[in-house]
Amino acid sequence: MVYIIILFTTIVLWFFAVRLLRPAYDTWKRHKEGKQRKYGWFKIIIGGYFGIAFLLSPILMIYSAVNPSSSSTESSSTTETQSHDDYEQKQKDKEKAEQKKEAKAKAKQKKFNAEVNRELKKGLSEDQNFFAKGDKRYNYAPFINSIKYTGEDDTDRARAQVNTNFASLDNESKSIVAEKVQGVIGAALAVVKDDYMQEEQDQGAGLFFYLGKRAVGHSRMLSSHKYKWYNLD
Repeated sequence: MVYIIILFTTIVLWFFAVRLLRPAYDTWKRHKEGKQRKYGWFKIIIGGYFGIAFLLSPILMIYSAVNPSSSSTESSSTTETQSHDDYEQKQKDKEKAEQKKEAKAKAKQKKFNAEVNRELKKGLSEDQNFFAKGDKRYNYAPFINSIKYTGEDDTDRARAQVNTNFASLDNESKSIVAEKVQGVIGAALAVVKDDYMQEEQDQGAGLFFYLGKRAVGHSRMLSSHKYKWYNLD
């Protein structure tokens, strides 16, 4: 049905095209024969313009009918490309936002850890001085060289460097010293954190004990106030 309409339209348009182009053709023919033109220039130009338009229009209609999907395919391809580009841009923006968020969280944690470690260094030094002056309440201090807070993602963790005197203690005495270290960590956290709760002190921190580079023990996973000590023989 479409092709019949196109054929009919083509015949009609070409019929009018022939009539509109006739003045131009007649003028050209008379010019070759050396005769005076019959039509005015306005009619020749206007007729020629619309005649050519009517002549070419069916050709464009036939091309569109033969290739109906060319324009729609191009439009669809353009839309798909744009959608893909928009999706990729959104993914990139999302990744950048996540990276920025992670970097901000890491910087915040690093700053927090540094503040806690300043308090730990200060607290341990004071306790060692108190013990040196004869205060037996700080009898854990001579066994500990340093305490470093290594918490991350709201999880309290710390590494304690001990000395050879600590290594010579029995397991029960080591656990007593470890509990004193838990108290020092809790005190440091209470200073740095405005919202530090007693529940956090009761839970305790994940503690790891080292003699130089050698691990000598750690708090247990299910209970930070219970410890596992390694045989150093």
